[in-house]
Amino acid sequence: MTNQLWLRAAVVDPRTRTFLHRLPQEPLPPNLRVPQLRSYLEQRFGPPVAEHVPGHAWMEFENPAATEETAGSHLLAMPLIKDPSTGELVPVFEKLEQFADLAAALGASRKGGRPLTAAEVWVGPLFNHSHLKYAVHDFAARASRAWLMVRGLEAEIATLRSLAAKGRIPAPGLAHLVKDTRDALDAASGSSNMAETYAARLEALTAEFAETHSSETLDTIRAEEQRLGMQHNHAIQPANRAEHRARDLAQLALGISAHLPSTYEVERIDRVCTAILHPPPGTGSAVPLYQDDLTVRAASRRELVVELAGVICRLLLDRRSVAWLMVGEDCDQVLCLQIEPGDTLLALADVSQAKARKALLKSGWREQGAELLERRWPSPVSVLDPAGEVVRVLF
Repeated sequence: MTNQLWLRAAVVDPRTRTFLHRLPQEPLPPNLRVPQLRSYLEQRFGPPVAEHVPGHAWMEFENPAATEETAGSHLLAMPLIKDPSTGELVPVFEKLEQFADLAAALGASRKGGRPLTAAEVWVGPLFNHSHLKYAVHDFAARASRAWLMVRGLEAEIATLRSLAAKGRIPAPGLAHLVKDTRDALDAASGSSNMAETYAARLEALTAEFAETHSSETLDTIRAEEQRLGMQHNHAIQPANRAEHRARDLAQLALGISAHLPSTYEVERIDRVCTAILHPPPGTGSAVPLYQDDLTVRAASRRELVVELAGVICRLLLDRRSVAWLMVGEDCDQVLCLQIEPGDTLLALADVSQAKARKALLKSGWREQGAELLERRWPSPVSVLDPAGEVVRVLF
């Protein structure tokens, strides 16, 4: 039985040799063998930038899927194989010094050895179809999970807003966040349905190719693989967007709950929002605010206080994010929020107007420079106070 080969790849800047991003590890076509690896990699990524360098675990190619942001980047392709002694996936090229026949089949050069050019041509699919199909289903599942979180938060937010003693608490952007999550779910689910169709066709075509070895069938397989790959790529963005919206809504819900005294309902939604923004170990990865970017949807000062209260809650959870708030096309008012050691909230404001500066100094702000003022709120931070103060400074 052929040992299943895997691929780990990363996009790098060839000038600085810095990693731009890493691609998910994937299994290669089931029947692909080590002697066919070089042929396979060249068919999938094009000719290598140079011959394989002894001691390196990868081959280097020009990035075949470069975008405007990654123009001129290279792709490092690292084939992997299971080590029979440990059961772990290890780079194939690490075996070159141990097994001369593998080195010869890959066409790499060994120190002190002859040039290795012998390689078998790969004739077959370029992707593991089952892996691609289930990856699309996974994206749709992520969007579905985010949708259920958003619907649950929407119901909890409705309950909290009804508990306010002084009128209904604003929820800026709530309807948009719910609708956008639903749209993302529909897009990811559509890609999942199409992927199932393409994968079924590829299963039949692959079985036909195994019997006939027809070049026409192989051409059809490659065309269907492109369609399946497009559905895979199309499903990534809506899955990410749905999860982003769930985090946005959790942040907003924290800002709403900050307006209410501690009750079972308030503690429950705070616990849920914290789990969405910073999942418990083994249930997901936290995405800090600086990776999501800060979007303000408020249309009034009262709404802005709600949003900023949620932002401050998230800063306290992240501890390493920094929020910059600017007003006016020329950034007439600039304010920065960040968390210092000990969970102290620090606000820095660039205030040039003498009258406004004097008023802030009287209300508890301190000078840090020629035009820079600072104010701190020690832990535990009651987020409504700094949120209201920020709105007052900005406007």
